[in-house]
Amino acid sequence: MRLSEVVQTTGFLDHAVKVAEVPDRRAFFADRCRGRQVLHVGCADVPVFDPDTNLHVHLARFAEHLDGLDTSVEGLQVLEKHVAGDYYDAASLVRGEYDVVLAPEVIEHVPDAHAFLREIFSIKATTYLVTAPHLAWFREMRSEPGVFHERVHPDHKAWYSPYTLLAALRPFIDPERDDVEVFVFHGGASVGVAVHKPFEPARRAPNVAVDADDPLSVAAALDARGETGRALTVLAGAREGATSAGCSRPTWRSCCASVSTWRRCGRASTGCGVTTATAARCSCAP
Repeated sequence: MRLSEVVQTTGFLDHAVKVAEVPDRRAFFADRCRGRQVLHVGCADVPVFDPDTNLHVHLARFAEHLDGLDTSVEGLQVLEKHVAGDYYDAASLVRGEYDVVLAPEVIEHVPDAHAFLREIFSIKATTYLVTAPHLAWFREMRSEPGVFHERVHPDHKAWYSPYTLLAALRPFIDPERDDVEVFVFHGGASVGVAVHKPFEPARRAPNVAVDADDPLSVAAALDARGETGRALTVLAGAREGATSAGCSRPTWRSCCASVSTWRRCGRASTGCGVTTATAARCSCAP
């Protein structure tokens, strides 16, 4: 729907916004990213990163191509061991084009929301999906004489409602060409706005799957991104680690100069962490 169909102002302090109720936030994000090229803004969870609960790791199961943008360089270094893709620590560095730019619960952390949105909307994409904590959380407050108690993340700068989040995005919406959706999640815990633009991104190769416990998988992902030097370092470190583990026969062999022609040699050996599944992926002769 066009912006004029989504919000109706009936008085100076009275605004009616059409919203869709979303019961499951993670399932909703997965569905919106399924088979698409996605840039995930605020993708790192350091220092509380857990691959079992991290949203970026979850979305990698659904997106065709998934990149990440976060100001935490440390967080990106951790994340790239689990999900292949391009990672950026500044929006100005992003060069890709996307079906979806997803910024879930980020805007409330930034000191200048308008500047943040300006950077996000400078990235070429079809859909921009921004979510934020709903002001319904304000109900968690309590007060006593002279003291106000509020249940809120210590880094949050603002609460949002369907109208105020839409108002924040309005400078980046073309009312004549763009379509808009507004969502309320988890019975009011979060609010979201999706802006759809008439843009078709250039297609890119799907992500390479990464197994954080498999150096060969990590190296292949790095090599696919053009970081061959780092990939070779990963492989060299893994080979050194296998040797120090006291293996009875060589488990790594340097076959050729490129990453794609390294292979794990020999039979499966739990002591060296070698698996037949990994060996089966190797292409270089022993």
